[in-house]
Amino acid sequence: MVIVAHAGPIPEIIRIYGGRDDELSKDLILTHDGRILTTGWTESHGDTLGDLQVMAMGLACDSMWSMTAGGTGGLEKGKEIVLLPGEGVLVAGYTESVPNDHRQGYLLRIGLDGNLVWSQQLGGTGRDGFFDLAPLADGTFLAVGDYQVDPYRDGWLYCFTASGDFVWQRFVGTDRDTRLFTACQLVDGSIICAGWSRPALPGTIPDIHLFALTESGDPLWDRIFGTGEQDIARRVRPLATGGFVMTGESELPEDEGAEQIVIARFQADGTLVWGLACGNEWLDQASDLAIDQDHAVYVVGTSEVNAEHETDVMLIRVTLSGELTWFSTHGSDADDLGRGIVIDPFGRLFVTGQTHHRFAIHRTDNFIARVLDSYLPGSQPAFLSSFDDAGIEFRRR
Repeated sequence: MVIVAHAGPIPEIIRIYGGRDDELSKDLILTHDGRILTTGWTESHGDTLGDLQVMAMGLACDSMWSMTAGGTGGLEKGKEIVLLPGEGVLVAGYTESVPNDHRQGYLLRIGLDGNLVWSQQLGGTGRDGFFDLAPLADGTFLAVGDYQVDPYRDGWLYCFTASGDFVWQRFVGTDRDTRLFTACQLVDGSIICAGWSRPALPGTIPDIHLFALTESGDPLWDRIFGTGEQDIARRVRPLATGGFVMTGESELPEDEGAEQIVIARFQADGTLVWGLACGNEWLDQASDLAIDQDHAVYVVGTSEVNAEHETDVMLIRVTLSGELTWFSTHGSDADDLGRGIVIDPFGRLFVTGQTHHRFAIHRTDNFIARVLDSYLPGSQPAFLSSFDDAGIEFRRR
C-alpha cells in the first residue's frame, strides 16, 4: 500500500511555553473539572541540568500554575502523570541528583493547587528510573522502569499507595538485559508490562518483551516478539472489550537507522490479534497512545520527514479491527517532537511535546496555530495543542 494523500485532525489551538532554556512536556491528563495537567522537565528554573515540572492549564490551554521539583547538580524528569480524583496527581520519573552519576526512580504526589504533598527517591547504586505509572483496581499504583544490576538491567515493578506506602515490588527479565517502559491493568485484573529485552551478552539486539502478572505481582506469562532488528514497546493500554493495545517501533532490516511505528492488538493471554507498521521512509518513533469511546486507537510520536532528519509530530488513528484510518504529520519550520496524547469525552485530542518553533504564527496547508504566549528566542519550548478529529479523509492507491 502506497499512501498518496492523508488527512488528519486540524489543530484548533496551540500553546507554546517555556523560559530562557529548554523545556519538554512528556505526558498529560484531563481532570474532571476541566483542567489539563502536564509533566516533563524544564531547564529554566534554577538547575541548568533540568528539574521535573508539572503544569496546570484550562481547556483553552491558558496557564493556571506551574511547579518544579528536584535536587541540585542533576537532571530530574517527569515521565507519567495520573489523576487522584479530587485530591491531586501522582508523577513518576527519575532523578540524577544522587552521588556518583547514579540515577534513581522518582515518585511525587502533588495537590491540585500545585503544592508538593510528598516525594520519594527509590533505587540502588546504578542507573534506575520509572517510565510509566498505572492505577490498579485495588486503589494502589504501579510504577514501572528498570533497575541496574551491573552491567545489565532488570525490569522493575514497584507497587505503592496514594500515601506513598510500599506494597510490593518485582523484578522481571532477570536472565536477560531488560527495560520496562510501560504497564497497564486489564479488565480481567491481570497486569501487562512491556519494553525490550535482549540476551545478556555484548552486541545483542533488543526484542519487544511482554510480561503478564497477577494483581499481587505473581508471574503469569511472558512473550518475546522480534524481527531480527531492534524492536521496542513504548506503551500498552487496556481495551474495555478485553485484551490490550501496544505501540512502539521496529527497525527496518533493509535500511539501517530507519524505523517505523508499530501498533498491535493482543488478547489477554498474549495472543496477537493484529499488527501493523506505518510511517515515512526515515526514522519514526512512537511515544504514547490513547483509546476513545469507540475503541479506536490514537498514537502520537515523532517522524523524520526528509533526508535532512527534520522531525514533525506524527499522529495515527487505527480502528479496533486494525484498519489504518489516517496518519498525519504536524510541524513548524524546525524540529517538533510528539510525546503525550489524551482524548476528552467529546473526541477532542490533546497532544504535548517539544518544538523548536521560532515564530508567533505558523501556517501551512493544514496547520494554523495561534500562539498564546511567547518565549525567549533560541530556546526549545514545550507545546500543548488540541485537535478536532472531524472530517478526516484517508486515501490510498
